[in-house]
Amino acid sequence: MLTLYHNPRCRKSREAVQYLEANNYAFKIVRYLDESPFTVDTLSTLLKKINCTFFELVRKNEPEWKSIVNKKELTETEVLQLLVNHPKLIER
Repeated sequence: MLTLYHNPRCRKSREAVQYLEANNYAFKIVRYLDESPFTVDTLSTLLKKINCTFFELVRKNEPEWKSIVNKKELTETEVLQLLVNHPKLIER
């Protein structure tokens, strides 16, 4: 079964739900902004599954990210912990 980390306020996320339903995929929805499902370990595992770097997972236009002065010096664990603490920063 697929897991969709869903933000109902996001057009792309809503379109993903519609696509999965229209094509009869079995899936569960996790509203990640409400349920806080992530840990550093779960995000790290997810990155490996989607073949993505930790910086690619960050929404760089969000004020919370822009306010960080030393972004380029952050380690993977520090960025992932930031995403756990501020899931709004996770790119959809």
